[in-house]
Amino acid sequence: MLLQPDVPRITSKLRSIALSLILFSSTLFAQGVNSSIVGTLTDPSSAVVPGVRVTAANANTGVRMAAVTDGSGNFRIPYLQPGSYNIEAEATGFKRFVRSGISLELDRELRIDVKLETGQVSESISVTGAAEMVQTETGALSTTVENRQVVNLPLLGRNPQEFKNLSPGVIKNRDGDIVTNGGMVRKDPYYIDGAHSSNHVWGGTPVNPNPDVVSEVKVVTNSFSAEYGQTSGSVMLANTKSGTNQLHGTLFEFLRNDKLNAGNYYNGQKNILRFNQFGGTAGGPVVKNKTFIFGGLQYTRQRGTTVFNNYTLPQAGFRNGDFSGILAEQLGLDALGRPVFRNQIFDPRTQRTVANAAGANVVLRDAFSGNRIPASRLSPAALKLQSFYPAPLTSAVAANYNASGSNVTNQYALDLKGDHNFSDTDKIMGRYSVTGNNQIYPQLFNSLIGGGTSAGTDLTNTARQAVLNYIHIFGARTTNDLHLSYFRTFPKRYNAGFGKLSHADLGILGMNTANEKKGAPLIDFTGTGAFASLGSPSGSLLLEKQESFALVNITTLVRGSHTIKFGGEIRKLRTDNIQPQPDNGRFTFSNLFTDQRGFNNTGYDYAGFLLGLPQAYTYENYPGYISPRTSVYAVFVQDDIRVSKRLTLNLGLRWDAPLYWSERKNRSGVFDLDQRRFVQFGTNGFRTTNWDQDWNNIGPRFGFAYSPFSKSSTVVRGGYGLFSISQQGFGQSGGLPRQPIFADADAGRYTSTDLLTPKTTLDLIPYTPADKTGANAVSVAIYPAKNPVAYFQQWNLNIGHQISNYFFEVGYAGSRGVHLPYGNYNLNAIGPNGAAAAQGRLIAPYIAYPQYPNGVTVNTSIGSSNYNSLQVKVERRFRQGLGFLAAYTFQKTMAVGDLGYRDPLGNRNLDRGIEPNSAPHRFTIAYTYALPFGKGQRWLTGGVAAYVLGGWEVNGITTIQSGFPLTVTTAQNQCQCGAINRPNVSRDPNVSSDKRSVNQWFDTTAFSIPPQYTIGNAGRGLFFGPGLINHDLNLGKRFVTPMLGEKSNLEFRAEMYNLTNTPYFANPNTTLGQATFGRITAVSAGSRTIQMALKLNF
Repeated sequence: MLLQPDVPRITSKLRSIALSLILFSSTLFAQGVNSSIVGTLTDPSSAVVPGVRVTAANANTGVRMAAVTDGSGNFRIPYLQPGSYNIEAEATGFKRFVRSGISLELDRELRIDVKLETGQVSESISVTGAAEMVQTETGALSTTVENRQVVNLPLLGRNPQEFKNLSPGVIKNRDGDIVTNGGMVRKDPYYIDGAHSSNHVWGGTPVNPNPDVVSEVKVVTNSFSAEYGQTSGSVMLANTKSGTNQLHGTLFEFLRNDKLNAGNYYNGQKNILRFNQFGGTAGGPVVKNKTFIFGGLQYTRQRGTTVFNNYTLPQAGFRNGDFSGILAEQLGLDALGRPVFRNQIFDPRTQRTVANAAGANVVLRDAFSGNRIPASRLSPAALKLQSFYPAPLTSAVAANYNASGSNVTNQYALDLKGDHNFSDTDKIMGRYSVTGNNQIYPQLFNSLIGGGTSAGTDLTNTARQAVLNYIHIFGARTTNDLHLSYFRTFPKRYNAGFGKLSHADLGILGMNTANEKKGAPLIDFTGTGAFASLGSPSGSLLLEKQESFALVNITTLVRGSHTIKFGGEIRKLRTDNIQPQPDNGRFTFSNLFTDQRGFNNTGYDYAGFLLGLPQAYTYENYPGYISPRTSVYAVFVQDDIRVSKRLTLNLGLRWDAPLYWSERKNRSGVFDLDQRRFVQFGTNGFRTTNWDQDWNNIGPRFGFAYSPFSKSSTVVRGGYGLFSISQQGFGQSGGLPRQPIFADADAGRYTSTDLLTPKTTLDLIPYTPADKTGANAVSVAIYPAKNPVAYFQQWNLNIGHQISNYFFEVGYAGSRGVHLPYGNYNLNAIGPNGAAAAQGRLIAPYIAYPQYPNGVTVNTSIGSSNYNSLQVKVERRFRQGLGFLAAYTFQKTMAVGDLGYRDPLGNRNLDRGIEPNSAPHRFTIAYTYALPFGKGQRWLTGGVAAYVLGGWEVNGITTIQSGFPLTVTTAQNQCQCGAINRPNVSRDPNVSSDKRSVNQWFDTTAFSIPPQYTIGNAGRGLFFGPGLINHDLNLGKRFVTPMLGEKSNLEFRAEMYNLTNTPYFANPNTTLGQATFGRITAVSAGSRTIQMALKLNF
């Protein structure tokens, strides 16, 4: 242990060192903005030539940067923006060396060795640069998407972050989140112009320049240098365009209309869509070769419909308590010898204990006559609530309702950037971006009550980012880079039904009467029927301001064969949040109170609802205002050593201190195990954060690049790195809890004395017994003081080879996650033997904390993961009309704790399995092909044929990906011990592809409900869901517009997404006991969409 939290003197010194390094060194972020050209200068005899001035000139801006070779003949020209460069070198007694057309990528250290020839300076050697694709300076894995690809590849929504999907090791899950090399969702930072641009609460970034503003994108995925940290799998870098010596820009409009699109796979229906995205960019010189400006503006207007497919609503008979139509086959005989039928409804009031044929006491209920509940027994509150359900559209019991409604989206994005070069040694860059977004979603059901989903939401968000970058070059061997940035976003959300109905209006008294709580509760179903939820979901109101301030700095020293970087980061993060939660209460209904004990597939969740008997309900009146604060500190040193012409080593060390979140006024707290009670943060010497700070976050880095042959066209590379993961805000795991230390809470269970008898109904809320061990006790979340920061270890070994304009790379990449922030457990877990429950005994004597029977959940970082993969990349830089980037990944991630699929009493090994985002295979190819016709091409260079056939170009992206692993659960809680409802499995549930269909994706008969008070034997990830095959295509033609200049053109595009209209099926229902178990009833992605565009490039 290098540092201990209880050694404040050492900690204080470390903070001082971090601050000193930041103030007098350079930025952690700037490395993501600029690139470098390095090399060794030699004479005809291969002897090094010191003291020679080498100059790199940007072909577009004319800006020149220079370096002088040291005693070893080495030179390094830093802080070059991506683009095309010319290299010049002059020395007495040698011909002038000129190499032109050098393409420099984002965040690339490109080696250009210079060999001089004897002669006069007035003579020159001219070399035309080829694309250098072999990485000889680092062991990190990365993929670059060039500007031509950025602006031409089909990109629905024009979001450059989607280019991350083209990199090996990247998986996109069904929620649209990206996972890299076995890492975590939303834990990988995104840098724009070197500034950290990820949202510190929810991940992602609301500031997102469009492709016409972005110059290049780079994804670094494994074993990167110590400059980067606080990531689980990758770092994404985007650089925005700058002005040049020539006025240039674009005007564009993209249009979509449902008339051009294909219909829904299941019903052929098309959503109404009117989509317009328009704007432009412009950039140029203020002072040539010195000061430049660039800006972009984009508006998005969308009007359409949202379709709600395959919802299950109660039939007319159900609403009157008549369930005779679903009574099915006989399941057996009860203890009195009476037949028991599937879906039979039993009266909870008749519950009693009787002796069976073996003489054992069992719990028994009597069935409702004719499977009908008498009208006198129906809950008035339930009858009022169900009146907001529309009538089903078919006579089917399940998936009998479809609906649609209008949605509106209005967005704008403005980006302004300026660059000024004071001299060859001082440069400054500034950028300001603002994005506004307003989305209004339709209401699923009656607007007074809400549809139990995010439907009916009015969401507004405005985000701003300001970035300032200052570069100073002290001399040929020392440079400095300083970055300042500010980020702010202000989301607002109002859900349909908010502030309309009160609980009293619905017949539910005593709950949430304040104005900010006004609205219907959430009613949901977890039993056989799986009916559509009704009411207002949690989070109906949200007002939030998120801000971050960053100061980052890096110094680069070149000393012989060593390039040493050291620097640090300070980032201040704060959030002010108004979100009463859960706003209006929640009632959950299942089969529990209407089934026959000991018989699966009896009872019905809607019958329990009509009787007003929730399995559980939640009423929490927490304060709506909370203001979390935190800071992020980091320092690093990185030494890249040119050991020989063939070998480069990368050695680094990084220390991270991502502080845990605290509340500005300590308006939060935790349950303290030592005191066995809730304790407010900051009182009587108690800590102010969920956990004590962990200062032991040292991350070593190692990498190498070795060229085994005299030519550098082949390289063997590898590396290792350890990366700590910062805590995102209370919106993510590890955030501040809203504990009942400030709450009036009622989280009701169905009973206080057994697991069978209801103690409250919809019409009798709140139920308040004198003994708080009963139905209205709240659940408890515990945050142990000692909780290490999560980290990932990464490693890779690969070989790359360049042949002409082609680059091939194949290798292995792996990672291991430790102390991952998921995988909690319940201290009140009891063994699933049913001894207490079956005999109707009190459960209190059997649990550790009887005053909290709803659970005492320990939130700690006990999750872990292991990732292994084969990764292949083949790339051709665009030349002679053709370019492509292909990537293939064969991978597997094993994890523990990530699903919350856990069992009680510490038996976490049952939870180990394939991580749910682990698709075994993924292949992507992005390609560009310009037809060889027209002026300047190979054929038909003139006349009408050149005009008609010239200027055509095809750009496309093809993605083929396996399905994700799926885990079966049950609708019934057989264990009654706090574990996930795990079924039994008797054989391999996979079926052959010729027998698999949307109506039966897997062998549903392989699963069964386990006996009462037992844990099922089914593991996780036993089979995989449907895979993805998708082709996106952009077919375009450019028309020359000579009146606007030689390089100007008008471009027409026809973009087709899901060109072949191949359905990407949703996962099948994996809840045993529900009507659609094993069936696929929806698609995860839309049908073929066509987008037309007109774009003027000048």
